[in-house]
Amino acid sequence: MLVGSWLKSRAIYDRRRRYTTLTPTAFSRADLINSSAMDLQVELVDRGPARTLRLPSAMLLPDWARWGARLVGFTRERAAIIYDERQFDEEDLPTSHQDLAPSFARTSVCIFFRIAIS
Repeated sequence: MLVGSWLKSRAIYDRRRRYTTLTPTAFSRADLINSSAMDLQVELVDRGPARTLRLPSAMLLPDWARWGARLVGFTRERAAIIYDERQFDEEDLPTSHQDLAPSFARTSVCIFFRIAIS
């Protein structure tokens, strides 16, 4: 556990190991749990140990930055998708991030070792 003395608060920051072993007692002692792994934070909120965030300014955030009243995102990463249209059936061409994953399941294109993320 990291203690921020200048803030007089307690914050927990670690990797998945820490997230999967935190107990309700540890959650009750922490003021803030911060991680870049949003999937793990959503999992913690859905499991129930996260408390309601009582910051009026947090409720002013856009919908994409809030998961209920217990989880907020304060950064957003831009992403671009570049793909070879010839590798997809025309009706399966993804037009958004949400379309991309299901299009892999529907198409016969072998994508192993063909996806790059920068």
